[in-house]
Amino acid sequence: MKIPKGFLYSEDHIAVKKIKPGRVRLYLTEYIFSAADSDELTEISVEVEQGDEISAGDVIGQVVVSDYQFEIISPVSGSVTKVNTDLIESPDIIYGDGIYKEGWILEVDTTDNIESQLMTPDQYKEFLEEIEES
Repeated sequence: MKIPKGFLYSEDHIAVKKIKPGRVRLYLTEYIFSAADSDELTEISVEVEQGDEISAGDVIGQVVVSDYQFEIISPVSGSVTKVNTDLIESPDIIYGDGIYKEGWILEVDTTDNIESQLMTPDQYKEFLEEIEES
């Protein structure tokens, strides 16, 4: 499972990438495929729109992998500036390297101190190892 540098990670398996000061993109991580033991992304839905205010911990969508359904939980608070409709219409863009490129879910303007709230790639790797051991 890839855990690329340049992202921060939440305990809910969302990768966050700063794209400019005060704006981030949210991505699913590869963990969802590992947890479902499947590479078959069946459906992804987003329950927020451009202009909506979201809070860290809000359910912002759902993803179905094989027979498993996962909630997409926002790791940040802020204003939704874009929803990736390409991902919703063509979820297959998430395969391969697309998961951390074209596979972003939302762009959010945030004032959150994401560095203190989220995990570095190394911390996320350790977190995943702890999950596997339990």
